[in-house]
Amino acid sequence: MNEMKEDNEGAYDWLMKTPVPMWARHAFDHRAKSDHITNNCTESFNHWVGPLRSKPILTLVDDLRVKMMKRLHKRYESGLTSFTRLTPTICEKLEAVWKGMRHCVPISAGREMFEIQDGSGLRYVVNMTESTCECGVWVATGLSCKHVGVCIPNYRGTLEDYCDPAYTTERYLMAYQEIIYPLSDLSTLQETDLLPPILKRGIGRPRMSRRREPDEATPCNSRKKRRSIKCQLCGGIDHNRRTCKYKDKRPSTSRSAPKRKRNNRDDDATST
Repeated sequence: MNEMKEDNEGAYDWLMKTPVPMWARHAFDHRAKSDHITNNCTESFNHWVGPLRSKPILTLVDDLRVKMMKRLHKRYESGLTSFTRLTPTICEKLEAVWKGMRHCVPISAGREMFEIQDGSGLRYVVNMTESTCECGVWVATGLSCKHVGVCIPNYRGTLEDYCDPAYTTERYLMAYQEIIYPLSDLSTLQETDLLPPILKRGIGRPRMSRRREPDEATPCNSRKKRRSIKCQLCGGIDHNRRTCKYKDKRPSTSRSAPKRKRNNRDDDATST
């Protein structure tokens, strides 16, 4: 942040207006081991149920139940085929940690504390008793970092032994072992007096895709070059002059007014 402040103080002030625990991973609650800092999971789920959103509410909920039922069972079956102690995704991350351990040199200081000389010229302190490392990766994510990995051989252990239990295959199966029970046909449900909410339908066809922010970049996998629409009346973005809410509702000018029909008598008098 100090480097950002020296380079662009305006960007530093704009970012610091938001509380640090809302956007900085190191300030998150360390009880949560998820490394997601964006709402990509929500957008993926929204895209996954996209074809269902235009259906009636009862059909939508039933189709969503079926999709979730199939997904949970598929995840549980994939967990049963795993023979590793940790999940496959975590095993791939530990392989990258194993490669980074080659450039680290541990120096034991006693009382299960180590000074790690990183290959980049930096030094980190590792406390195996308190399960902390100055890099912050071990505390924030629950995964062993490369600095911790070079200390583990002193205890005749492995990287898997010093990872959080949330990443084990056993916990994965516990998360997906419950099922969503199947239901009979919708026609067998009892009729109720529940009335639907008042629907206020807007003008035009309902929008199916998500609206991107004005400053949001176009997806990298997009084949078409999309340009943001700019209104010619108010100068706003993401709408045109036809759908502008701030356009001036003045009476029509003489150009748009209908022409008056000429009288046949006037035409006869002029010809005479």
